Parts: sequence; C-alpha cells; structure tokens
Amino acid sequence: MDYLKLFRILILLAFPIGGLSQDFQWKVEVVDQIGNGNRQMGFNLDSANNPTIFYTGCYDKKCSSWRENSLKSATKTATGEWKITVLDEDSKKKNTGWFTCSLPVQDKNSYYVFYSNHSSRSLEWLLHQNSVLGGVHVEWKKTILPQDGGWWISCAQNSTQLFIAHTKFLSPNFNNPALEVGVFENGQWKFSTVDQRRDTGWFTRMALDLSGNPIVTYLAGGYFEGDLMLAQMTGPKSWQTYKIDTEVLKNDIKVDPTGFIHVVYDKKDFKHKNKRDLWHATNFPDGKWKSDLIFEGWPIYEDTGGFPSLAIDPNGGLHVTFKDDSKLDLFYARNVGAGWQVSAVDTEGATGLYSHLLVDSKGVLHVSYEDGKKLLYATCVNCIADHTD
Repeated sequence: MDYLKLFRILILLAFPIGGLSQDFQWKVEVVDQIGNGNRQMGFNLDSANNPTIFYTGCYDKKCSSWRENSLKSATKTATGEWKITVLDEDSKKKNTGWFTCSLPVQDKNSYYVFYSNHSSRSLEWLLHQNSVLGGVHVEWKKTILPQDGGWWISCAQNSTQLFIAHTKFLSPNFNNPALEVGVFENGQWKFSTVDQRRDTGWFTRMALDLSGNPIVTYLAGGYFEGDLMLAQMTGPKSWQTYKIDTEVLKNDIKVDPTGFIHVVYDKKDFKHKNKRDLWHATNFPDGKWKSDLIFEGWPIYEDTGGFPSLAIDPNGGLHVTFKDDSKLDLFYARNVGAGWQVSAVDTEGATGLYSHLLVDSKGVLHVSYEDGKKLLYATCVNCIADHTD
C-alpha cells in the first residue's frame, strides 16, 4: 500500500483546499488502454452530448513500446458502452496518431481529426464518421504536410474556414522549430510561419475571437519551459504577438462570451525550489493583460498545475482541470466570486495526464485524461449547477 498517498488523501478530506467542500459528483470511467506515445487528445461531444475521444492507442495488447502506436477513437453510445475503433495504424512503422486535435462537422456526428505520424513527422487529416446505427468508419484520409511538422497540433473553425497551428521544424533532427498556422478555405490549405524566433512554436493551443479569427498561445525559447506567447490574427496575412509570462510549460486558451481572452498555465515558482504553480492570465475587463495565481499546491509550495485544460460555461464561469504533480492526482478548479476553489477529481493511483475539459449543453462537465496506462473519462453533474455567485 502507498501509505504516503493514503496520508495525503486523508489530509485532503480533513482540510478541503481553498474552503471548497468535497461534494462535487465526479464519476470516473476506464475507457481503453493508452499508447506510450499519447501526448494530447481530441475530445468532442455530439448533438446528444455523447463523447468521442481521439487518442494515441496501442498497436498491440501489450502497449509495451512508444514505437507501436495507432490512432484510435472511443465513442460512448446511447447505451453507455464505449465503441473503440482503430482509425490509422501505419502497418509499416507502427507509430502514428500523436498530438491529436478534432473538430465537429455539420451535425456533430462526424469529426475532422488532425494528428501526426511520429516516424515521418507528417501532418495527417481524416474524416471520422459516426453512423446512426452506432458504427464508425473513416470516410477519407489525407496527408497535409509530408514531413517536419505535426507536433503539438491545435485547431479551430469558423463558418467558412478551418485553422490548425503546429510545431514546424525548419531543419532536420527536430531542430529550429517555428510556429506555423494553416488555413483551409475553398478546398485548399495555405500555411504561413507566424513566429520563427529561436526554439519557438511549442505546445500550441488555439481559440477564435468573436470575429472568427484565430488566437494561438505557444512557448518560445525552450521546449520544457519558456516564454508564454500569444499570436492573434489581425488580417489575412498579419499577426500581432504578445508575451504573457515567462518560465511556463503547458497552457490552454479560451475566449469568453463577451470576447475577452483567458489563458491558464503552469509557471515555475523561483521562491520555492522551482516548483510549478497554476496561473490564469486575462485581458478582462479593460483589454490590459494581468495574471492571478490559481493554486500553488496544498500544502503550499508543491508541484502543481500540470497539463491544464480550460472550459468556460455559458455564464462566463471558468473551469480548469490539471495534474497535481506532487500528489499525482487530477484536480479541478473553478472561479467563484473573486477567488478560485480547488478540489480533487481522481486520486486513484498516479493520474491526471493530458486532460481535456468540455462543458455540454446541459451544464455537465466532461474531462478525458490518462494515467500512463489507461484512457479515462469523468463527468461532473453539479460543478456548474451549484455555481450561484
């Protein structure tokens, strides 16, 4: 038995973090095995709020090697069962399905899926179709870029255009990366390099402003930590960039119903042995950027805020899932009034990697994540319902 883990759970129950009661109703399910190459997941809800997860799966049942990965989807049917489908398995090199991002098409029962073949470093694109009878098939598959790209993909769409951002390598051997953004319009992809300063374009995330133009957050100056940058499209071929913060690793971005931008990220805390804390940055309410600390661990000065995912409810409430790297648990934070409240979602083993959080049309939170071996899925029916501030 992991007595240290048990002790920490007892402490959490005895002293709720930030004064938040531990009565949120999270339901956790195991979906499938996860491939060792999984780094992020596409995650969508259909018109009936049933989830589909796109992820790096295993080529074989052992899941023993990161070089034996396939692109898979898991769709929860109306009966509550998970339909697992292999979408692309690259039978020769067995190493595809990395860095997935997905977008709903038309009635939300089919999806565009963007992902990387890790062996060739190609950027791939397919149409995933759910049939009314519960079946799944790949309508078509295309290679967008044949080499030297496809890492840390993010995507978004407006009524006439698709957008993707990714880490583009300007030289072989994963050297000299840049931020590249592609626009699909009138049946054609057009790519442009947005930022190519030293060692940039890592960990991209994307949202759209109220005019339907893309906003991309990413890291510059280092792979494991660097400057958190924001690039906003201001015209067909023009971008404006901002530096939001420094010493950052992972991040996520959303735009609220009034058009203001919100970014969550983990940042190094130099005062406390270089541990990492969870932060929030926004240009609300006057267009000027400012940051506030969400969580620095409990007890304080622990590593936390890993792989954050941000969702905004219809009332403008902010909701974040993240990994607490000291307790090795999946945590949840929401803004209530003038402050943040934090609680645990899943404390079973070491978990909380690569979370992706969504809000459905009924006010239920859905999150996909993994623990290094299993793909997991959780829902909370009252995280927003009791948010009365």
